Amino acid sequence: MGLRHLFIVYRTRKLKDDFILSASHDMKTPLTSIRMYAETLFEGKVSDEVKVQHYLKTIIEKTDLLSNYINNILDFSKISHGQVKFQFEPMLISDLLNQIQESFQAIYPENKLNISFDEKLTGEYAAVDNVYFIRAILNLLINAQNYSSKDKIIDLKCQKSDSLWILIVQDYGEGIAKSELKKIFKKYYRSKYQKNKLGTGLGLYIVDKIISAHQGKIILESEVGKGSRFTVEMELNK
Repeated sequence: MGLRHLFIVYRTRKLKDDFILSASHDMKTPLTSIRMYAETLFEGKVSDEVKVQHYLKTIIEKTDLLSNYINNILDFSKISHGQVKFQFEPMLISDLLNQIQESFQAIYPENKLNISFDEKLTGEYAAVDNVYFIRAILNLLINAQNYSSKDKIIDLKCQKSDSLWILIVQDYGEGIAKSELKKIFKKYYRSKYQKNKLGTGLGLYIVDKIISAHQGKIILESEVGKGSRFTVEMELNK
């Protein structure tokens, strides 16, 4: 067994170990919040109705975030073993955009998306697997949320270009080094600038696979200190 092979085996095992530690931490964080708020409510320590509603809303938000982590792990397993059966159906792009927005706001109700919709797409359809496509774009938005600036400014743009419809997710946060751009869609990979953030290193890998299954293309442009821009290009349904 050569040294190169040994290094690859070691590297793969280390990535898996890092993933397990990261995933455990990421799931424990929302679980801790859920338990804390649930126990407080159960023990009757809060009587103020405004606080009660705040605690309940936080429990729902953290549950949705936890569900997304679990979905990523399940999707990763299915995609890796070729077990995903995509169900493509025509869907109004405007309706799709609304569902993406609703899914994001369910997790981050306090954070608003700057949404722009090209009127040329009014009445246009796209052939998508509704569940998986929305999950892919939600991953991009959560990624933008995690790595954006303190102001949490996130742009979601939907545009038309000839026979394509284009979805853009833009944040103005930490950004990714040019040397890492080609690695960022690999499974388990996490940027050195993102090691202190929540994340399993699966989200963007899953996004890339889902978009590819839709015969689409995803392009990443990023600069350290200025943010990242993910562009998804898809064919319009004819």
